[in-house]
Amino acid sequence: MVTLNISYGTSTTYPGCPTFRDTNITIQGLPVPKINTTPLTGYVNNAPFVQCELDADIALTSNYPGSGGKWSSKQSGAVSGSTFTVGSVTTHNKPFYINFDYTNSFGCKGKDSVLVEVHGKQEINLNPDIELCRTGDAMMVDVAASVVNASDFTWWDYGKKGTFADAKDTTTTFTFSTSADSTERILIVASTEVIVGTSNNVCPYKEETFFITIHPKPKAEIVADTLNGCNPVDVNFGVNMLNKVDATTSSYAWTYADGGLDNIQSPSHQFTDDGTNQVSLTITSEHNCDTTLTVNVEVYPITGGLVCSRPQQQHHGSIAQVPVQQPIVGSQCVEQYNYRKHLGFWRLIRALMTLPPKKVPCFSTQPIQVRMT
Repeated sequence: MVTLNISYGTSTTYPGCPTFRDTNITIQGLPVPKINTTPLTGYVNNAPFVQCELDADIALTSNYPGSGGKWSSKQSGAVSGSTFTVGSVTTHNKPFYINFDYTNSFGCKGKDSVLVEVHGKQEINLNPDIELCRTGDAMMVDVAASVVNASDFTWWDYGKKGTFADAKDTTTTFTFSTSADSTERILIVASTEVIVGTSNNVCPYKEETFFITIHPKPKAEIVADTLNGCNPVDVNFGVNMLNKVDATTSSYAWTYADGGLDNIQSPSHQFTDDGTNQVSLTITSEHNCDTTLTVNVEVYPITGGLVCSRPQQQHHGSIAQVPVQQPIVGSQCVEQYNYRKHLGFWRLIRALMTLPPKKVPCFSTQPIQVRMT
């Protein structure tokens, strides 16, 4: 502040004395605001003063406390009153100014500015968890991640179960091996580095994870009480599970050569078509992993003089054809016999089989087969 004293006087042609007057003029100095940058130096000591969008708001101060000052910025959301609202900044990784305009009581104005920058938080967006059915000893799966505010990136798997084609690429292929016997889970980790462009991102690095779960396919075998016999052949089937797939929660789809179907674990089926009858079974686990098995049932045709009540019980004769029924042991018996008599062969047939009277009431019968050889 400077005060000047100015004197001036007047004279006149009229009679009298001249008049003089002193005037003081005060010149106020312009205010020189200075922003206090100490609260802004949490990461760096020079402009631009970098913050992370995750940081708390910062109170702005200057060498002119109290009223008369106004804080502002062209960056939307950066300033509220005398507060630097770091988390409200929407444009990241680009420097901008915070301004302080001060007007003193005399109306004199001054201004100061500080250059700041807000780094955006690092983000990783990953695939959802992946579930697969095992397809072999070595498997491959594509993995992908999108990264925000990080220029470097790394994949790794917890437990080192496999390898990445390029661990630095956000889109790559993971190759791994798993057990054929039980379900296995692999934890995949995606991690960012702290570099953004040419400057360090002060925000914490980011890690995200997801699981690859590999379910085994059912490993099983078809079991049967017999797989061959004279027509017709009655077979009771079953399934032995050979790995840790739960047999009780699995589903079963049986398909027979004659077009028959079953959907239980242990069905029974009668085969009446001579020759090889293929049976197909598809087992599907609760995780929708499936395996298909096949087995053949051999049905021997009736074409000659072979008498056969069971595959292991065979009698040989030389007649052309004798359709008979074998009595069942116990209180049950054969109701009636239908056969062709060939003169000279009857005694041979009776010698091979014990036949009841021609007409006897009965409760059930068991068919036998007579074949020529």
